[in-house]
Amino acid sequence: MNAYGPLAGCYDLLTGDVPYAALADFYENALALPGRERMTLLDLCCGTGTLACMLAARGHELIGVDVSEEMLALAQEKAESGNFRVRPMFLCQEAAELDLYGTVEGAYCSLDALNYIPAGELGELVRRLHLFIEPGGKLAFDIQSPERLRA
Repeated sequence: MNAYGPLAGCYDLLTGDVPYAALADFYENALALPGRERMTLLDLCCGTGTLACMLAARGHELIGVDVSEEMLALAQEKAESGNFRVRPMFLCQEAAELDLYGTVEGAYCSLDALNYIPAGELGELVRRLHLFIEPGGKLAFDIQSPERLRA
């Protein structure tokens, strides 16, 4: 069991102050590629899928990956109730064991989720992201400093 499973039911309440629309704007701009209005994107550590669904509603194809089955069940509910050109797909996987069915044009990891990947797994995660992000594609993420996390 992972630490986020028990939080799934209240996660959206806990992140209610997150400016998701601004985050979607940020990641959409950070990952933009010339000549591509719509992209296939990976939401690594997607949680309950709020950001993935928001970007899918903007026309992008989304693959959300998270280790928590409980979080992904909520993400799937959001995907089933939304209106999308292509419904987001959600996969239950450890980040460092990422295994996609093909490549993506960009990937992002939001809400400082990279801070919670064990240090010994980061190298393998980066290797796998390199494998699954198309040449010329982009990776964007945010992290918190160790001082902020301690505080």
